[in-house]
Amino acid sequence: MDNEVSERMKEARLKANISLKELGESIGISESNMQKHESGNVKGIDYARIKKIAEALKVTPEWLLGWEKKKVSKTVDVSDLNNEDIKKVQEYIDLLKLKG
Repeated sequence: MDNEVSERMKEARLKANISLKELGESIGISESNMQKHESGNVKGIDYARIKKIAEALKVTPEWLLGWEKKKVSKTVDVSDLNNEDIKKVQEYIDLLKLKG
C-alpha cells in the first residue's frame, strides 16, 4: 500500500482517537491486520476496504487515497438527534454556506 495512504490512515485514526483494535473491529478485521494496513504492509487493498476504513474514520476515501486534500467527510450522522436538533444543524450549515 502507498506510504501516503498509510500515513493518512494513521493521522485520521489518531485524530479520531480510535485504537487499531477498535478500527479493525469496526471494519471486520483483526487488530494485527489493521496494524499491517496502517504500516503499509498490505499489498493491493481493495476499494471496498478503503471505503469502510474511511467511513469509520469519518474521512472520504478520496482523501485517504491522497486524491483530495480535504479530509472531512461530507456526511453527518444525525441519527441520535431529534427533529428539532436536526433542523438546528441544517440552519447552522446554511449559515456557514452564506459566510462562504
